[in-house]
Amino acid sequence: MCGTAAPAVRAVDTEACGTAVPGCACGVSAEWLSNMFHVKQSAQPPRICPMPLYSLPFALHPHPRDDHHMPIILHISGDIIERQELLNGTRTVTLEGTTADGAWLLTGVVSWNLGLVDYPGEGDLTLSRGDDEVFATLVRAVPTAADDEQAEVLLDAEYAIDGAAGAFLGASGSVTAQISLTREQFQSRWVLPLSLDRT
Repeated sequence: MCGTAAPAVRAVDTEACGTAVPGCACGVSAEWLSNMFHVKQSAQPPRICPMPLYSLPFALHPHPRDDHHMPIILHISGDIIERQELLNGTRTVTLEGTTADGAWLLTGVVSWNLGLVDYPGEGDLTLSRGDDEVFATLVRAVPTAADDEQAEVLLDAEYAIDGAAGAFLGASGSVTAQISLTREQFQSRWVLPLSLDRT
């Protein structure tokens, strides 16, 4: 054994890896741990553990993954609760929906034009998860070719964040979405480039 009692290093299952080197990983010896983390080791020759590198504790991983800067991706479906159609080809729908687990709620308005006039779209968006909320204003909504035979319209949309609360307080940037609309319902995929406390 390496003989360390470092509190930051958790012991590895000796039956699984065949060595008692705490915190060891594939290709990592007690000597390497000693050099990297100043772990005191015994005079016994170091042994290599075949356990994968991700078995290291997060605090000791040389290149930890930072989940706080990864985008949040939401799949939301729900109902079209209001619809307007103008003679100039402008369409406006009001959406209400949730994620499959009910943790996230969406309410919003999206509008677009069929191509008869130059119209970037108007609308707003609220995404909420308990006390955590994001508020945004529609920047653009562009209809694209729908690959779903049941979809009436497929939209590529972008909303600019102009307010937030809770864990999202101070958020900025854009929320992008693909929204598939039928006559009465919608399905959508939303990407929020935000930092969150994921605990």
